[in-house]
Parts: sequence; C-alpha cells; structure tokens
Amino acid sequence: MSIIVAFTILMMILLIGYMAYRLYLRRKPLVLIFLCFQIFSTTLAVFSFINDIDVLKTYYIEATFILMGIIIPAMFFIYDYRKMVNKIRSHGIFEGFIEAVPRELLPDQNINTDKRYINPIIKERQIPDLMNDISLNKDDILRNTKKSLTQAQLYINNKDYENAYEIYNTLIKLISSNPGLHYNLANICYLKGNYSDAVNSYKKVLDINENLIKGTDASGDWRTADKNKREAGSAKSESEIRYEEYMVYYNLGNAQFKLNKFEQAIDSYKKALDINPGLEDANENIARALISLNKINEAIDFYKKVVEGDSNNYRVHYVIGKLYNEIRNYDEAIIELQEAHRIKPSCKETCELMGQVFAKVGRHSDSIAIFHKLIKLAPEDYKAYYSIGTSYYRTGEKEKAIEYFKKSIEIKPDSYKSYYNLAVALDETGMQDEAITAFKKVIDIKVDFIDAYNNLGIILSTMGRHLEALDIYVKGLNKNPEEYSLFYNMGITLSEMGRYSEAVEAYRNALEIKPDEFEINYHLGAALIEIKKYDDAVEVYKDAIKIKPSESDLFYNISIAYSLLKKHDIAIDNLKKAIELNPGIKSEAKENKAFESLKGKNEFLELVS
Repeated sequence: MSIIVAFTILMMILLIGYMAYRLYLRRKPLVLIFLCFQIFSTTLAVFSFINDIDVLKTYYIEATFILMGIIIPAMFFIYDYRKMVNKIRSHGIFEGFIEAVPRELLPDQNINTDKRYINPIIKERQIPDLMNDISLNKDDILRNTKKSLTQAQLYINNKDYENAYEIYNTLIKLISSNPGLHYNLANICYLKGNYSDAVNSYKKVLDINENLIKGTDASGDWRTADKNKREAGSAKSESEIRYEEYMVYYNLGNAQFKLNKFEQAIDSYKKALDINPGLEDANENIARALISLNKINEAIDFYKKVVEGDSNNYRVHYVIGKLYNEIRNYDEAIIELQEAHRIKPSCKETCELMGQVFAKVGRHSDSIAIFHKLIKLAPEDYKAYYSIGTSYYRTGEKEKAIEYFKKSIEIKPDSYKSYYNLAVALDETGMQDEAITAFKKVIDIKVDFIDAYNNLGIILSTMGRHLEALDIYVKGLNKNPEEYSLFYNMGITLSEMGRYSEAVEAYRNALEIKPDEFEINYHLGAALIEIKKYDDAVEVYKDAIKIKPSESDLFYNISIAYSLLKKHDIAIDNLKKAIELNPGIKSEAKENKAFESLKGKNEFLELVS
C-alpha cells in the first residue's frame, strides 16, 4: 500500500477521536451517526491496509471513505472553529473549542448533600456589557484619588519610596496629563536613586506644561485641551505655570548632577534662576558643578552671588575660602575665612582651615592663636594640638613643638603622624634614643610608612649602629620593595661600613627604580672608584651629568676617575669645569691624592693655584 493511503488512514483515526470528544460534550444524534460511519470506514480501511486487499483501489469506495472519514468530520471541525472565533470577538473571552451542552440532573440522579459542596458561580459578565453599564462618579474618583495620594505621602514620609512609586505610577496611567503627578513621581525616583527615570519624569512635566499653555493635548489636538486641563487640575494662567517650572528645572539639575552630567545640570539651574533669581541654592549647585568640572574661578563667582543675597551666610564664605586655598590664593582665602569666623566663631571647621592657611603663608603666630581657639571649642581635637606643634616646629621652638605633639598623642595614641613629627623634633634636639623609640612606634602603628624606616635607619647609622640600620632598611623593603630611597640609604650605610661591592648593588637597585636621580649616580660612582672600577664610575658620572649638568661635584668626581685611569687631559678638562662651577674645590683638589699623577703638570698647578 502507498504512503498516501497510510496517511489518509491516520487522519481518519485522528478525526474519530475528535468526533468522539464532540459527542461526549454535545450528545447529538447526528454526531453519533457520522461517528459510526467514521468507525466503519476507518476499520475497513485499516484491515485492507494491513492485509493488502485491493478494496481501496476502487475509486468509488475510496471516495466514500474520504467523504465519511475525512471531509464530513472536517466540516464539523471548521464549524466549531468559526463558532469559537465569533464568541471571542463578541464576548472577549475563550470558552473552549467545542461548546458543551449543560447536563441536567435526572430525577433519580444522586444529589451531593455534603455541606461543603455548592454549585459553581455564574460566569462573569462580558466586556462589552461592562463598558455599556459603567458610569463614573467624579466625586468618588476625586475622593479615592485623594486617599491614594495621602497614602503615598505617608509612604514618602516613612521613606518607603517603592510603595509610593507604585501608587503614583498607577495614578499616572489613569491621569496621564497631570504635571503635578509626574513631578512627584520624579521626586520619588530621585529619592530612590533612579536618577535617569527622574530626569525623564521632570522633562515630562515640562512637556505637559507646554501643551497646556499651547492649548493642545500631547498629540497636538486642540479639541481635547479643555479636557486635559480639567484632568490636570489646571486653572492656572501661563505665567503661573511658567513660574512653578523653576522647581522642575532645579530638581532636574540635581538629577543631572547625580548622573555626572554637569554641563546639563548647570543649564537646568540657570533656567531655574531665570524664572526665580532669588534661588540661592541654584547658584550654589552651579558652583558645585563647576568645581566638578575643575572650573574653580567660575565656581567662586557663583558662590559670591550667593553671599551677595545673604552676606551672613558663613558656610558659603567658608566654601569660598576653601576654594581660594585650593588654587593657592591664600590672601583671599584668609579674608573669606575670617568673615566666616566673624559670623560664626563657634565653627570648628573654619578655625581649622584658617589655621592651616596661616601656617602656609608663614603666619605661625596667627596659626597658633586660631588653633588655641579651636582647642577651646573642641578640647579633644588632637589635630589642633598637632597643628600647634607643627607651627612651633617651623618657628624653631622645637621644645614647645615636642610638648604639643605629646599632647596630641595623649588624645589619640594611634596618631602615627604625631609620633613621626615628635620623633623628628626629638632627633633634631639631640634626643636620639627617644627619637628611635618614637620612630619604632610609628612603624608599629603604620607598617608601610616608609619615611619612618628611612629616618630610623639614618639615626641608627649616624650613631654607628649600622647593622641595626640595615635591618630596618630590609624590613622597610619587605613592606615596599619598590621604594628606591630604602635601597639608596642602605647603600650609604654599606659604604660607611666599607662594604662597597654590596653598596654598589644597593645603588644599582635604587637606580632601576628611579633612574633620573643624580644623587644615586653620585654615590654609586664613588663606590665604584673605591673598588677600582674606574671605567664604570666614568659612565655613571656621565649619566649623572646629563641629569644635572650644573653640579660641580659630578665634574670633580669624574675628573678623579679619569685621573686614576691616567687620562690626564680629560681629567684636567673636567676639573676645570668643576672649579668654574665651584671655585672652592681648588683647595680640596690640591690635597686629593687621586690627582697625584697630575701634580707635576702645569695645567693642573694653574687650576689649583
């Protein structure tokens, strides 16, 4: 048998299933009759296919099978499909592919007497019927809207912005052209940190306002303008709508600022100021945006506009002073900070900054005086004692400096900067043992503070405690192996110990990290001369001269290396350059044994005479 016949039989079997299901739902005699014809036709076709009987090869019989087994059931299928589509279009719901006929209880049928059993609910009313019956009550709408807005405000007050957002978002779907709803939604988005959504909502307010003023709806249809105004609750004139836009522009500027769109934020703030010139916060925010754009002088100009409107605004005077300090205009900074201090003498941050600026310009007595005021305002402010100690140190009053550094440490025992400056002051006053203890305390508090390792190592080295110094340098390098100064100071200590080969290695390590430091080359060259590597020393000094061609000691040392290499002419030329840069070298060169081979030459004698 052919594949076509097999496919025909398969379709007949599927349609038998469909007609049987239809009979189950509708129980119509006509359906039963055609189902019987289907089953008969399909059975005969299946047996003929299995036994390879030629019954199906008679065209009339094949046509009967196709009519009864496929065409007529397919007509039922098409009928049911069209009926389903029409119901969906008219009622708006899907009730099934085949409409079932409700079954009625027969008199002798058992009835469920379980108390929990109830008959099913009546089906819902269809959408067209609902739309015909709906009548909106304006008072009810306003009352429920007010309740929703009140609840949203409670959410906002409790910082529950998510629920507040949901209420406003729902209201806007119903009342889309109310600018106030969009404005509040924008504020909620801002408070949630959704600044992009806030920007879009603020812009929507401006668009709605523009349409209200033009007398059109959002699509430009003037015929719905009155409806939109009623929906927006707007009985305002154009001037009133325009004036209130300053709030929208100001908040829009804030949202743009949060998105780091500083130029756009400045533009929005300026639009707010065009509407409301007395909006000082806008000037201040413009100044902040300009600071973010590194336009400090322009920022100061806007801050000055703020104090023009409120000359007693100590905070703005303080900020202007701080900005002047940042651009190193210390005289103007002091004027603004003094004005801020006059307005509010109890402001600690003003006293602190003013004291720092006084110190920068060398007015240490003024700095000490203002920090003493800060101590009265905040007796436990360790930084005030620290700053006084720093000013005393700079004026050379190191004993007083030590006293105030110690007071700072009493208040804040873990202040590594106080310990460090204390250690420096102790060292310079000859109290090396106490300085060593203080430097070690710095390292205990801040293990990566390299200056403490360097200074401690230098003190130990100058006291002849070279091994301890080397140990300190090694510990420092363990914390920061890329710190060239530790290698450099280690090289100096090794040179002092006469361990020149190790010193050369330390200097070379330092040069790998910082190749443009001429002092490293200077000491490396000296160490190479000590181990008689004169050619290497010459190359090192040449590199150093490229870095600092005005350094007399470099020419002097390279002349020594050339002299030891017996290259007398080059040695004399370099010695001549050294003496030109520093005539005091003559006496040293006259006594230096490295020039022993030159002392019989007239050129040398003329140079050092």
